[in-house]
Amino acid sequence: MPDPSARVELALADRYRIGRELGRGGTATVYLAHDLRHNRPVAIKVLYPELAASLGTERFLREIAIAAGLSHPHILPLYDSGEADGLLYYVMPYLEGESLRHRLRREVQMPVEDAVRIARELAEALAYAHRHGVVHRDIKPENILLDGEHAVVADFGVARAIETASTDRLTETGLAVGTVTYMSPEQATGTARVDGRSDIYSLGCVLYEMLAGEPPFTGGTPQAVAAKHMQTVVPDLRVVRPSVDPRLHKVVRTTLAKVPADRYASADHLLAALASAGQARDPFRIRSAVLGALAAVLALAIGAWMLRARPAAARAELETPRIAVLYFDNQSGDSDLDQVADGVTEELIYELSGVSAFRVVSRNGVAPFRGRRVPLDSLVARLRVNTVVDGSVQRWGDRLRVRVQLVDALSDTYLDSLSTELPAAEASGSERALAQQMAARIRRDMGRQVRLLSAGVGTGSSEAQELARRAQREREDARAIAESPDVEDFGTAREALRRADSLLLLAQVADPEWPDARVARGWVIGDYAMLETGEARLAALRRALAVAEDAVRRSSDDPRGLELRGMLRLRLVNELQAAPDEPDRIRRAEADLRAALARDSTLTRAWAALGDLLWTKGSTAEAVIASRRALEEDAYLSEAYLIYRDLFFSDLMLGNFAEAGEWCRRGRVVFPGHWRFVECELTLMRHDAERPPDPDSAWKLVRTLERIDPAERARAEGRAYHRIYRRVVAATISARAGRPGIARAEIARARRETASDTTLSMDLNYDEAYLRLVLGDRAGARRLIAAYVRARPLARDYLARDPLLRALRSPEPSDSS
Repeated sequence: MPDPSARVELALADRYRIGRELGRGGTATVYLAHDLRHNRPVAIKVLYPELAASLGTERFLREIAIAAGLSHPHILPLYDSGEADGLLYYVMPYLEGESLRHRLRREVQMPVEDAVRIARELAEALAYAHRHGVVHRDIKPENILLDGEHAVVADFGVARAIETASTDRLTETGLAVGTVTYMSPEQATGTARVDGRSDIYSLGCVLYEMLAGEPPFTGGTPQAVAAKHMQTVVPDLRVVRPSVDPRLHKVVRTTLAKVPADRYASADHLLAALASAGQARDPFRIRSAVLGALAAVLALAIGAWMLRARPAAARAELETPRIAVLYFDNQSGDSDLDQVADGVTEELIYELSGVSAFRVVSRNGVAPFRGRRVPLDSLVARLRVNTVVDGSVQRWGDRLRVRVQLVDALSDTYLDSLSTELPAAEASGSERALAQQMAARIRRDMGRQVRLLSAGVGTGSSEAQELARRAQREREDARAIAESPDVEDFGTAREALRRADSLLLLAQVADPEWPDARVARGWVIGDYAMLETGEARLAALRRALAVAEDAVRRSSDDPRGLELRGMLRLRLVNELQAAPDEPDRIRRAEADLRAALARDSTLTRAWAALGDLLWTKGSTAEAVIASRRALEEDAYLSEAYLIYRDLFFSDLMLGNFAEAGEWCRRGRVVFPGHWRFVECELTLMRHDAERPPDPDSAWKLVRTLERIDPAERARAEGRAYHRIYRRVVAATISARAGRPGIARAEIARARRETASDTTLSMDLNYDEAYLRLVLGDRAGARRLIAAYVRARPLARDYLARDPLLRALRSPEPSDSS
């Protein structure tokens, strides 16, 4: 096989003397060479022959020429480019320094000051290039050269040149423009709409790697990494690098936003943010912030938990709350349970460590205190924590009881106690499930405390503050009633919410200028609406929306008011499926939610609602991104019901049945006994056609659901159709298993039950349509879906991608309908 360098040397002999090979990348080989005309060392990149053959030479060189016009101290200039003997090449200065990749291999994690300085210089280069209409498209450590103490970006315009000069679709030639480890979500999806914000994302990946020692996303295959860029929440940088300032952490997170609109609008904006994050912090300011945090803890007993509820600007100045999970005591006298006690402890540390709202002391950090009774003040001084989780494992007959206590470390007072039981025979191997259950209960209990204590924040009126806190207690009581799987009568919850509304009206009178009282009223009335049905629900939602409109009118930039209004508009969309102004209401709801998140990107409910809305619109991938961001921000699992539900259905639509099943399982952990996360198992059985049909298990699930979610409760919540839905799904699985008689009998029964209710009859049209497809009645299925779309035009986008109806989108010639 001929030496490739010999061909290069021969082709360029009249201009350059080729020396040694410097390296190889994804598109080219780099050679050290001597420029004969100018008597200087240069680096020549020669595109691989197979790549060069697929590119249009003229267009490639035209794009290279545009990039050659860039002149900036932090951009490596292009000296020359051309085509010789079928080879495409371009020439750059040869720098004797190393690349950023070489430095990262040597140091792994870089000093924060060096990382910020390099990022600022790169941002300066990007800002200059973007102003001249050039997007790099392949920012990565290999393309960043270190010339002394300064960073220089190489290969500007090369990725664009390759992209525009390609004679075929890139996906067809096998060439990906960009490097998947640093590729923005929009690049990963192959969209043509790539602008400077894609470079900002890639720079964010590089900055993350300089600080953390590894890129934000890695995986076994390029496809797996690309999927993570599009869907997976960015790992918390502070877990591996606690010294990173909160302001810098925010910069990194903003650059790595999944949606381009959520990133910095330009490299100039990023540069300004990096300059602010890199400024030395005033020691007096730090000391004041720490003292302020401690004062809040002492004043509120659980003030550390309140940090998450404070505005983002104030929160950035406060130390992240720290929690120590002490090793659980084995109080049974049975040494066999030592492993269970230790396992639950370590799994609980792992589960809580994944929550961005607080820091958890590592297993090694608490190990010295295992089996020792240490005074709490000594523990606080040693571990610098403000909350302690203490627990025990004890045998009670043939059952095992696990108890957990939450302790305010600064005041040495118990905040709450939680317990759970399971058969002792099942204890071994159940440590993870127990820890997940306890972690969920701890987080939800902490959330209740946070909401109660933060209810009166922001008003100077002690009267308004007390009224708001009393209202929040009523709302928490109503929430507990509504979420309980055992309650069938919601009258008590409605009464609590009516009292909360009255208290907040009084708070408005006590402090007319306090916006939080109006926003809180909107949420309370919205909660009340969801306990009503029919016209009563619509009336309550409209009343809540009027309150939200008033809140936004009085404070148009308040993200909480915009979040409330967007959520209520979306709820009305879901209730009024056939209203003529639906598209406009959807647009306005989305605008509100995006505006709220632009002002405060930590709003869990806004992210969750946006995910729900995008799913309704048919933007499944973007919906997953929003829902996962909601999950990241939902430290206290306050919106977990909606988030898990939406993620389950999104993965179901995408055919990711294992992932959908995991969201279903997580829902059961957080909401044990809730009908939603039992019903999802049944839904999963219907969608996963690769799974052998198991009608006996399906009907068993139906019987379980009829027990835990009786018809009376479903009707009280406006879910009368769910009982019918479950039986039709089980009938569908029966038909798939070769039992068509059961399926036809169940459809006949369902039609009789829905005959007098147009809404229920219309709901049945969809589920019966799929059942008829399973039975081979394509014409009947098509008629039912047509009727469904006429009644609910908003469903058209959903149905167009619905995997259950795939057969209707590929009509067979023999289909005479």
